[in-house]
Amino acid sequence: MCGICGIISRHDFPGKAAVEAMCAALRHRGPDEEGFFLRPNVSLGMRRLRIIDLATGRQPISNENLTLHVIYNGEIYNYRELRAELTALGHVFSTRTDTEVIVHGYEEWGLEAISRFNGMFAFALYDEREHRLILARDRAGQKPLFYHWNGQRLAFSSELKALLRLEDVPRDVDGQAIYHYLSLQYVPGPNTILTGVRQVPPGHCLIFAGGDISVQRYWRPDYRHKAIRTQAEWIERTRELTEQAVRRHMVSDVPIGVYLSGGVDSSVVAAEMSRHGPLKTFSIGFDVEAYNELEHARRIARRYGTDHHEFVVTADEVLATLEDVVWFSDQPLADVSCLPTFHLARLTREHVTVALTGDGGDEVFAGYTRYVLDRWLRWFRLLPDRVRQQWLPAIVKRLPDNAHIPTDRNVVAGLKRLAQASSTSYRASILAWGSFFTESQKAELLCRDWLKHINPVSTVALLGERFDEAAATTRLDRTLAVDFQTYLADDLLVKADRMAMAHSLETRAPFLDNSLIELGMQMPEALKIRGWDQKWALRQAFRDSIPAENVRRIKRGFGIPIGVWLRGRLRERAREILLDQRTLQRGYFNPDAVEALLEEHQRGTVDHGQRIWALMVLELWHRQYVDNNDALKFT
Repeated sequence: MCGICGIISRHDFPGKAAVEAMCAALRHRGPDEEGFFLRPNVSLGMRRLRIIDLATGRQPISNENLTLHVIYNGEIYNYRELRAELTALGHVFSTRTDTEVIVHGYEEWGLEAISRFNGMFAFALYDEREHRLILARDRAGQKPLFYHWNGQRLAFSSELKALLRLEDVPRDVDGQAIYHYLSLQYVPGPNTILTGVRQVPPGHCLIFAGGDISVQRYWRPDYRHKAIRTQAEWIERTRELTEQAVRRHMVSDVPIGVYLSGGVDSSVVAAEMSRHGPLKTFSIGFDVEAYNELEHARRIARRYGTDHHEFVVTADEVLATLEDVVWFSDQPLADVSCLPTFHLARLTREHVTVALTGDGGDEVFAGYTRYVLDRWLRWFRLLPDRVRQQWLPAIVKRLPDNAHIPTDRNVVAGLKRLAQASSTSYRASILAWGSFFTESQKAELLCRDWLKHINPVSTVALLGERFDEAAATTRLDRTLAVDFQTYLADDLLVKADRMAMAHSLETRAPFLDNSLIELGMQMPEALKIRGWDQKWALRQAFRDSIPAENVRRIKRGFGIPIGVWLRGRLRERAREILLDQRTLQRGYFNPDAVEALLEEHQRGTVDHGQRIWALMVLELWHRQYVDNNDALKFT
């Protein structure tokens, strides 16, 4: 795992100092080594966390005649097969690292080489003969890649904070990005929170050539081509490919472990890893009993005799690390599970350098409860509009929320979500069942003058457009495609990468192996959703490997007692941040609406925990990344 950065220009010489400053901002991503490549008009830099080929894998790495040069962040899991193929074609390798297959692969196959890589990656490949730079990102977007193009010079980096070391990168905040963030809890790519910075989208490459840039797609999720197999064959194929993916993801020259929540996905990964030797497992709990699910992880740890480690997150821990979590998130990211993930990564790094996770299993095999609820909602929508949009919302609005009960077990919260879902387009499933700001709530929260200035596109319309563009024919597959390209790429994988890299830990997601992504897209709906069961084929494939209680567990994710904490230990901190004059003078929010949000939450009328958290994160990010010039600016 590494951090990469660089500058390429039409005319001027970027020099080393600017890239050194960018590398310094990425040191947490690669504390072991740094490397540079300097030529007229181009400067490349990287920070390395040594994982494979500890002795000779130093970057940048070049081809035999020193005309191609690469800096790279990630892992290519099929590098051994590619290396053997390229060696047979006459290429000479000088290292044992996976990085080197990138230069030789491009030398042999050109841009087509990118689609052959099975892994998580973001790399920059410079062709010295053509003065051509290629930036590429993996299919799912597991590794980040930001860039700024001003028409003369292209600067890129693994993280936004490194780009902001360059004084010519503007810090103008994108109002549309804030508008979407309030509903989604993340900023949807390829845009970013800053107007002058974009992301290379997952499954794309950016090419600088002839003094200009172009962005090209090399892969897209396509659900239209279903394979024909018997039920037994599907189950067997699911198990076989999962076993192979876990084995591929275990290749490492440093100690390796696994995040273990006790859910189906992480339990499957742990079960498969345990077949290959002693295993270290790591889990997180909470000081609010209803949210503490450590026993499910312990059950798996006992089953396989793992060396198990736990950490309990408290409100005091949140207060102590709040600013750190926001800083390492890079962009505003209000996913509350960043908090336990940050502490889980810190615990894990004390014992290993690499950790496998269950990320991606829900998007590949359809694991979210809302996928089932979306089906039943069709019947609910047949009720008269007056019942769905007036009577039900009016009734449930009067019911008090109990933040001590996780949302997925809270009947009142469920009824309120049903009322919200019934009035939201099915093309935006995550917003229909989400608990952040709706379009009407944003209209009350945001200042009218500011709204008039940005003239925002609705977030429902944004996801609806992605839904319509999906290469799929059914509602479920279209929703899966949207989730894969938005929620997974811009929230879950960002959280996984940034919170782990904050502690120089590499995380890997076997369920995002190319083979399993393709399997999921080819799989018929009946093998994913059956009755009220999600991920049916995966559960069937491993029902004999993990305890029945874990197989039957419904999807919970990290249920975080943020509502409880914000009525207790975090209450004053929230008020300090949100009612501060710096916050209110930005002109985003109606002060009376913010005050009402805090008061309603404190009274217990409504659980606004996640909404308050979203506002806190946005303001703290603003202070760190926009206001604090001295901490970021390169001079």
